[in-house]
Amino acid sequence: MYRFWVLLILFPVFATSGRITHYPCFYSYRSSTPPVPKWVWVEECDASGCAVPNGSTRSLRTGFSATSTHQRVSGKMKTFLLGMEFPMEQPTELANLCDHIQDGCPIFEGSPERIAELSITGMSPISGVTVRVELSVMDADTGHVIACGGVSRLLLSV
Repeated sequence: MYRFWVLLILFPVFATSGRITHYPCFYSYRSSTPPVPKWVWVEECDASGCAVPNGSTRSLRTGFSATSTHQRVSGKMKTFLLGMEFPMEQPTELANLCDHIQDGCPIFEGSPERIAELSITGMSPISGVTVRVELSVMDADTGHVIACGGVSRLLLSV
Protein backbone atom coordinates (compact mmCIF):
# COMPACT_ATOMS: atom_id res chain seq x y z
CA MET A 1 0.00 0.00 0.00
CA TYR A 2 2.82 2.42 0.86
CA ARG A 3 4.49 1.79 -2.51
CA PHE A 4 1.33 2.96 -4.23
CA TRP A 5 1.32 6.27 -2.30
CA VAL A 6 5.02 6.88 -2.93
CA LEU A 7 4.49 6.30 -6.63
CA LEU A 8 1.41 8.52 -6.65
CA ILE A 9 3.26 11.33 -4.88
CA LEU A 10 6.44 11.09 -6.98
CA PHE A 11 4.81 10.59 -10.39
CA PRO A 12 4.18 14.31 -11.01
CA VAL A 13 7.86 15.02 -10.28
CA PHE A 14 9.01 12.45 -12.85
CA ALA A 15 6.36 13.44 -15.40
CA THR A 16 7.46 17.07 -15.43
CA SER A 17 11.21 16.65 -14.91
CA GLY A 18 13.23 18.62 -17.41
CA ARG A 19 10.51 21.19 -17.99
CA ILE A 20 11.71 24.66 -17.20
CA THR A 21 10.12 27.83 -15.99
CA HIS A 22 9.15 29.97 -18.97
CA TYR A 23 7.70 33.44 -19.29
CA PRO A 24 5.54 35.54 -21.63
CA CYS A 25 7.53 37.32 -24.35
CA PHE A 26 7.15 40.81 -22.97
CA TYR A 27 10.49 41.99 -24.41
CA SER A 28 9.68 40.91 -27.99
CA TYR A 29 6.05 42.09 -27.89
CA ARG A 30 5.80 45.03 -25.51
CA SER A 31 2.33 46.22 -26.50
CA SER A 32 0.46 42.92 -26.44
CA THR A 33 1.94 39.65 -25.25
CA PRO A 34 1.03 36.58 -27.38
CA PRO A 35 -0.01 33.25 -25.83
CA VAL A 36 2.74 31.33 -24.04
CA PRO A 37 3.50 27.67 -24.76
CA LYS A 38 1.95 25.13 -22.41
CA TRP A 39 5.41 23.87 -21.46
CA VAL A 40 9.08 24.14 -22.44
CA TRP A 41 11.86 21.57 -22.05
CA VAL A 42 15.56 22.29 -22.67
CA GLU A 43 18.21 19.57 -22.54
CA GLU A 44 20.23 19.59 -19.29
CA CYS A 45 18.05 22.32 -17.74
CA ASP A 46 15.41 22.14 -15.04
CA ALA A 47 12.91 24.33 -13.23
CA SER A 48 15.65 25.83 -11.05
CA GLY A 49 17.65 27.23 -13.95
CA CYS A 50 19.74 26.74 -17.01
CA ALA A 51 23.48 27.20 -17.48
CA VAL A 52 24.59 26.72 -21.07
CA PRO A 53 28.17 26.78 -22.35
CA ASN A 54 28.48 29.44 -25.04
CA GLY A 55 28.50 27.78 -28.47
CA SER A 56 26.91 24.54 -27.27
CA THR A 57 23.96 22.81 -28.91
CA ARG A 58 20.87 21.93 -26.89
CA SER A 59 17.66 20.12 -27.76
CA LEU A 60 14.53 22.12 -27.07
CA ARG A 61 10.90 20.95 -27.02
CA THR A 62 7.78 22.99 -26.52
CA GLY A 63 4.07 22.21 -26.46
CA PHE A 64 1.56 24.68 -27.86
CA SER A 65 -1.99 24.90 -29.19
CA ALA A 66 -3.24 27.01 -32.07
CA THR A 67 -6.32 29.22 -31.81
CA SER A 68 -6.60 29.45 -35.61
CA THR A 69 -5.52 27.41 -38.65
CA HIS A 70 -1.97 27.77 -40.01
CA GLN A 71 -0.70 26.26 -43.26
CA ARG A 72 3.00 27.06 -42.77
CA VAL A 73 4.83 27.80 -39.52
CA SER A 74 8.16 29.51 -38.87
CA GLY A 75 9.99 30.77 -35.82
CA LYS A 76 12.04 33.68 -34.59
CA MET A 77 14.47 33.78 -31.71
CA LYS A 78 15.52 36.94 -29.88
CA THR A 79 18.04 37.35 -27.06
CA PHE A 80 17.94 40.11 -24.45
CA LEU A 81 20.39 41.33 -21.84
CA LEU A 82 18.86 43.64 -19.23
CA GLY A 83 15.87 44.15 -21.53
CA MET A 84 17.95 45.23 -24.52
CA GLU A 85 18.00 43.00 -27.60
CA PHE A 86 21.36 41.97 -28.95
CA PRO A 87 21.77 40.48 -32.42
CA MET A 88 22.04 36.78 -32.97
CA GLU A 89 22.08 34.57 -36.01
CA GLN A 90 18.73 32.85 -36.49
CA PRO A 91 18.95 29.03 -36.40
CA THR A 92 18.16 27.58 -39.83
CA GLU A 93 15.56 25.25 -38.29
CA LEU A 94 13.31 28.25 -37.59
CA ALA A 95 12.73 29.02 -41.29
CA ASN A 96 10.36 26.04 -41.62
CA LEU A 97 9.11 24.77 -38.27
CA CYS A 98 6.67 22.38 -39.96
CA ASP A 99 9.57 19.94 -40.37
CA HIS A 100 10.14 20.03 -36.60
CA ILE A 101 6.53 19.84 -35.38
CA GLN A 102 4.91 16.55 -34.44
CA ASP A 103 2.38 15.72 -37.21
CA GLY A 104 3.76 18.63 -39.30
CA CYS A 105 1.57 21.23 -40.97
CA PRO A 106 -1.09 22.42 -41.47
CA ILE A 107 -2.09 23.07 -37.88
CA PHE A 108 -5.84 23.37 -37.51
CA GLU A 109 -7.74 25.49 -35.03
CA GLY A 110 -8.74 23.40 -32.02
CA SER A 111 -6.33 20.57 -32.84
CA PRO A 112 -4.64 18.83 -29.90
CA GLU A 113 -1.42 20.17 -28.44
CA ARG A 114 1.48 20.15 -30.91
CA ILE A 115 5.08 19.57 -29.96
CA ALA A 116 7.95 21.31 -31.71
CA GLU A 117 11.45 19.86 -31.25
CA LEU A 118 14.64 21.64 -32.30
CA SER A 119 18.37 21.44 -31.74
CA ILE A 120 19.72 24.95 -31.37
CA THR A 121 23.31 26.15 -31.10
CA GLY A 122 23.62 29.35 -29.12
CA MET A 123 26.55 31.63 -29.94
CA SER A 124 26.94 34.93 -28.18
CA PRO A 125 29.65 37.59 -28.18
CA ILE A 126 29.33 37.70 -24.38
CA SER A 127 29.40 35.05 -21.66
CA GLY A 128 29.17 34.90 -17.89
CA VAL A 129 25.81 36.69 -17.89
CA THR A 130 22.18 35.63 -17.66
CA VAL A 131 20.21 36.44 -20.79
CA ARG A 132 16.57 36.05 -21.71
CA VAL A 133 15.88 34.07 -24.90
CA GLU A 134 12.42 34.42 -26.44
CA LEU A 135 11.24 32.00 -29.13
CA SER A 136 8.19 32.83 -31.25
CA VAL A 137 6.20 30.25 -33.22
CA MET A 138 4.57 32.16 -36.08
CA ASP A 139 2.33 31.72 -39.10
CA ALA A 140 4.82 31.93 -41.99
CA ASP A 141 2.25 33.55 -44.31
CA THR A 142 0.69 36.18 -42.05
CA GLY A 143 3.27 36.72 -39.30
CA HIS A 144 0.60 35.99 -36.65
CA VAL A 145 2.27 34.76 -33.44
CA ILE A 146 0.85 31.39 -32.39
CA ALA A 147 2.88 31.19 -29.17
CA CYS A 148 5.99 32.76 -27.68
CA GLY A 149 7.92 31.70 -24.60
CA GLY A 150 10.94 33.20 -22.91
CA VAL A 151 13.53 31.42 -20.79
CA SER A 152 16.45 32.77 -18.79
CA ARG A 153 19.79 31.10 -19.17
CA LEU A 154 23.28 31.70 -17.89
CA LEU A 155 25.83 31.75 -20.71
CA LEU A 156 29.05 30.09 -19.59
CA SER A 157 32.36 30.68 -21.29
CA VAL A 158 33.64 27.71 -23.23
